[in-house]
Amino acid sequence: MTMKFESFNLKKETIKALHSLGYEEATKVQDIAIPKILKGENVIVKSETGSGKTHAFLVPIINNLKFDSGVEALIIVPTNELALQTYDFFKEFKEYFPSLAIKLIINGIGLKKANNN
Repeated sequence: MTMKFESFNLKKETIKALHSLGYEEATKVQDIAIPKILKGENVIVKSETGSGKTHAFLVPIINNLKFDSGVEALIIVPTNELALQTYDFFKEFKEYFPSLAIKLIINGIGLKKANNN
């Protein structure tokens, strides 16, 4: 049984953004990880591709951003593919959080330079 995102005690703005983006219910891995991450616990997740692992750590990060203190999150991932996936997910939220500033760096190259090669 999956949980609705409302059950995680997320900010109203986060829930509204998730619903607007078509995310109504959390996956099994998100059910387990999101509440722990919101409490500040360390989490290691191993699950199959497409199970929602990326969203499991990004939703709490987005929810906890204050937008008033400079850099608040640095996400380091092991592959270019995962970096692009993470970046694309954050871009979806830009419409709902106009103060959200994101930067993608792949192999030490900023996004604009990477796209021009």
